[in-house]
Formats: sequence, C-alpha cells, structure tokens
Amino acid sequence: MNMTVRDGYWGAKLVGSFTDAQVRAAVRAGQLPNEFAADTLAAMLNYRRDRIVEYWYARVSPIEGPEVSQKREPGSGFTLTFEDYGIRDGAWASNGTSYAWSLRHPESGRKWEGSAAAADSHRQVLLIGPGAMLADPTTPADGSLATLEITVSRRDRTSGRSATVYLRWDGDGERYRVVGLEH
Repeated sequence: MNMTVRDGYWGAKLVGSFTDAQVRAAVRAGQLPNEFAADTLAAMLNYRRDRIVEYWYARVSPIEGPEVSQKREPGSGFTLTFEDYGIRDGAWASNGTSYAWSLRHPESGRKWEGSAAAADSHRQVLLIGPGAMLADPTTPADGSLATLEITVSRRDRTSGRSATVYLRWDGDGERYRVVGLEH
C-alpha cells in the first residue's frame, strides 16, 4: 500500500535482470511433469517480466551507472556515459529514444541544457556542455555540487520523471565526479 514509484522501479530492475535462459533454468529446477507445462510456465514468466519492466520503467527515466568518462576542453563540458535499462531490458528500442538533459551548478552560474538521440546500444553517451546561447561564467569551487537531470523520451511518450545525477566538482582534476543518482 505504501509502494512508491521508486520502489516499483527497484523491483522492476530485479525482475528485468533475469534473462530468458535464467527463467528457463528456474522452471527446469521445478521439475514440472512435462515439457509442455515447463514451456508454458517459462513463456508466462517471461511475458510477465516484460510487462513489469515496461510499466515501471515508463514511470521513471531508467538510467543507471552514470560515469563522467572524459574531460573535454576547459569550459566546454564533459562526456557522461550511462546505461539505459529500458533499452537493455527490451522495454523500448534505441531507435526513437532521446535524452533531454539540464545541468545546474548554482555556485558557478552554469546552466547548460541539451538533448541527444540514443545510440544503438544500451550504453549511452551524452556530451554535456554549454550551448551556443548559454554562458559558462566561472570555474566552480572545489567540492561544490551540481545536478544533472536527464529525461528519457521515446517516440510514443516521455518518461514520468527525470533521473537526477549529482556531481561534485574536483578542482584538482578539473572535472566533475558522480556522487549520487536519484530516480
């Protein structure tokens, strides 16, 4: 009764992690009386897994494992990679999927926004940096925090809520580091 969207997403990630082969192995371990019963049960479990994933992934932006993978030229931004679990677990295809992002770093005055089409893979790459109309006024202070909101959109709809990546500025390395993720 008290389940939140985050709770549902957490459970869907667990269910979505089971491959067809793993479901089949679990059914086989149950030693059903015949092959028809085993095939039917495996098909039902796979179908149910896929519907659970589709339902809950559509209510969040199911990005996981964000990493700042490389620093670009000073002041020009950085590259962020992450996994789109919706693509990974087959809830939607990369074709027709895109990402809108918005970086806010109040201490530095950074307000960067952009969007990108999904790559043909579950591992995605976003080039995060100032657009033509958005300035990059100052270099952030060491240890200051920024938020990067990412929303997944598909041809048919936009996810229910964005994922927020929390970034800490490392002045020595002159780069952001991921310190948190919230759905």
